[in-house]
Amino acid sequence: MEKINSKKVAVFDICDTLYPCNTTYTYIESIFNKKSFWPQKSLPIKIINKIIYKLLNVDLIRHYNISLLKGKTAEKLNHYALDYVSNLSENTDVIKILKNYHDEGYDIMLVSATLEPVANAISNILPIKNYFATQLLFDSKKECTGRLTKDLLGCKKNILENLLLSYDDVVFITDNKSDANCIEACNKFVAIIPKGKRNNIEYWHQKGVENILCL
Repeated sequence: MEKINSKKVAVFDICDTLYPCNTTYTYIESIFNKKSFWPQKSLPIKIINKIIYKLLNVDLIRHYNISLLKGKTAEKLNHYALDYVSNLSENTDVIKILKNYHDEGYDIMLVSATLEPVANAISNILPIKNYFATQLLFDSKKECTGRLTKDLLGCKKNILENLLLSYDDVVFITDNKSDANCIEACNKFVAIIPKGKRNNIEYWHQKGVENILCL
């Protein structure tokens, strides 16, 4: 039986879960909309980057994109993010799930490797209690250095484990196969299958995940 006044939280990934894109890339692309070349849109470069990431755990495309933010102030980046998110298409089925959990008394949190300005902007338009996101490094002039001070890429498990210490029920909703290590760090794991990635269904079945939503 559920505890009376039990603390419940539903935790959502952002990229390809709440929104059908990599929000780090599309956010930065929206800032530099006149730039003609993006490595993330080149198939050969993406293949090479994937190999390097598997071997060295370094995402060169991501590092390149973030380096473009050098010199931008926190105020500017937050302004860009608000404008970007206001024009972002949603995965409506997942947004409905988020709102349903909220109506059922769950706290709603975001845990994503996207950049902090994006997560902050999303928290302003959805009923978000808190968020955990990748943090940019700023210098003494409050200008971005093009580097990170905290990267959540592949580091969500510890956050969920800490939430389990404070909540009686932790639900995690994500599309990322790399989040499979979080299955044991929550009470309920929901796998999202983005459009064009139906092959992921078998992957989640092999991991023992029963709650699967195909978009």
